[in-house]
Amino acid sequence: MINSKNMSKKFISSFILFIVIPFIITSVVINKLYEGVLVSHYNEKTQQNMEQLSMDIELELRRISLNVAKVSNENELLLLVNSWYEEKDSVKKIEISTKIESKLDYLFAYQGMINSIVFFSKNGQIYKYKDPLYKNDSDVKDSSLYKESIKNKDKVFSINNFNSSDDVNAKGIDFLVGISPEYSWYNTATEFIYCEIKTEALNSIYSRFTNDSVGKMIIADPKGKIVISPDKSLLGKNVSQVEYLKDINNKDNNFYKYNYKKDTKYISKYTSEKPGWTVINIIDDKALTKDTTNIMKILFAIFVVFNLFFILYCKTFFKDILKPIKE
Repeated sequence: MINSKNMSKKFISSFILFIVIPFIITSVVINKLYEGVLVSHYNEKTQQNMEQLSMDIELELRRISLNVAKVSNENELLLLVNSWYEEKDSVKKIEISTKIESKLDYLFAYQGMINSIVFFSKNGQIYKYKDPLYKNDSDVKDSSLYKESIKNKDKVFSINNFNSSDDVNAKGIDFLVGISPEYSWYNTATEFIYCEIKTEALNSIYSRFTNDSVGKMIIADPKGKIVISPDKSLLGKNVSQVEYLKDINNKDNNFYKYNYKKDTKYISKYTSEKPGWTVINIIDDKALTKDTTNIMKILFAIFVVFNLFFILYCKTFFKDILKPIKE
């Protein structure tokens, strides 16, 4: 006796064993291989972008340093500042001050990068070009910026956010630069020049590389402090304080996968040789493989629908074919 149900079950089982299961296994393997290629290409492109971003930041920082160094090497400017220290007559002091401001306006015309410049004399006198953001002059002398500059004459030093208060951050003074000029015939008293630099240029450089990026790119200074990030909660933190970045400096590889519970991220880094700034790119695994995941879902949905129709067809087929034979 021919049993149509047994025949259809055997046929469907064979179909699942030899067609469905191989298809699923092949699809998963191909998907994983494609994801690997996708991740590799993404990392290669990201590394190129990070390297270029790092180079552009280095050029901008060099430009800032040269501008500050230009102030300390302006003979006429330092002569005026030293004359201002020594002048006792208030009227003449105002005249000298006008000349100093005119000179600085000329040096930094149309740049808009200088928030303030402060000249400190060895005798305790202080000349201020525009109002600085700090509240107390002694804060400057207590800073590492002042101490390092005094030890290394004619060398430009910079730090980020001299004061971490909301006032400073709100006004966007990200770089505070200092230099201690050598004493000479034109500089008899100025021991330290302090500059507050606006950094809109850095943000502009940063935005060029992040507008089309699917990941999150952050920039950390040589000490690991995060100075630019789309996630404002990370600003001012050290990379060691961020869970998925705390081991980044211990990684020999510039690209690695971070796994924590159900959270998977791909992290790329590039550290410039001279300034030591680090550019870090972070992307969630789900965001990177979103397109491939959607394609796989669509393919599986089509395949399931196809199988259902095929099973219904098989049942009808065996019923119509075997019924006459059975009779």
